[in-house]
Amino acid sequence: MPSVSPKQRNMMAALSHGWKPTKDKKKLPSSKVALDFHVADYPSHGKKKSADGPVDLAWSILKSR
Repeated sequence: MPSVSPKQRNMMAALSHGWKPTKDKKKLPSSKVALDFHVADYPSHGKKKSADGPVDLAWSILKSR
């Protein structure tokens, strides 16, 4: 699901890249949800080419957390 506003898009991108706010942590989505939004907004950010074929970066990031 892509973001509905530029403000939401920026927040989801920041959360998916590891930004941790100092206030209102209870009101924010999880990093998995933020990463799903970020990949929907920027499909090229979720894929990386390798010798074995495309690698899903979003999935590898979620596995490492």
